[in-house]
Amino acid sequence: MKKKFSLLLCCFAIATVEINAKSLSGIYMNTSDYKNNKLAYQSTCNSEKHNHSIYVNNLFWDMPKIIVHNEGKKYYLLKDSIFGYKDCDNNVFRFYKNQEYKIVETSNMYIYTRDVNTTHGKGFKIVTQYYFSKNADSEILPLVLENLKDVYKNNIAFIDLLDMVFTNPTINIYDNTHNTFKINYLYSKTIK
Repeated sequence: MKKKFSLLLCCFAIATVEINAKSLSGIYMNTSDYKNNKLAYQSTCNSEKHNHSIYVNNLFWDMPKIIVHNEGKKYYLLKDSIFGYKDCDNNVFRFYKNQEYKIVETSNMYIYTRDVNTTHGKGFKIVTQYYFSKNADSEILPLVLENLKDVYKNNIAFIDLLDMVFTNPTINIYDNTHNTFKINYLYSKTIK
């Protein structure tokens, strides 16, 4: 009985620590900081009140700087001089050419999304577009067959798989069986 009580008490303590653990938001100054999860201008996210201390300035157009509120001070940072940021929902965004891209996968190639306003009839509609890069600090390109074939032109096996598997332009398919984007799964089969 004493062992069961001790085990129950231990589980309760672990659960309490996990509930009280707070996530962090902040800025990744460079690729190395991102890879090492080292945040600058770090803020503790509070579940009662989100700490929105990072303003990206993308309301109508992509501004070249962001505003960071940290410890009572306001900082202006140029997007082209930092890697990106992590928000209170644990989403990580990378800046590239003054635009922010949400990192959604980081296996063999990086996959990103970006919500873009497009004209729709007489109004606007937000559409999620997909992008990729070879690694964390390489060029971000639209996720289309032509770009993949150009970037990976030396990997003939991968290009052959692309031609066999993708017969329509939609290649941003998530593979639930392998828990990865299909494009990353196919690429992994050609680099072993």
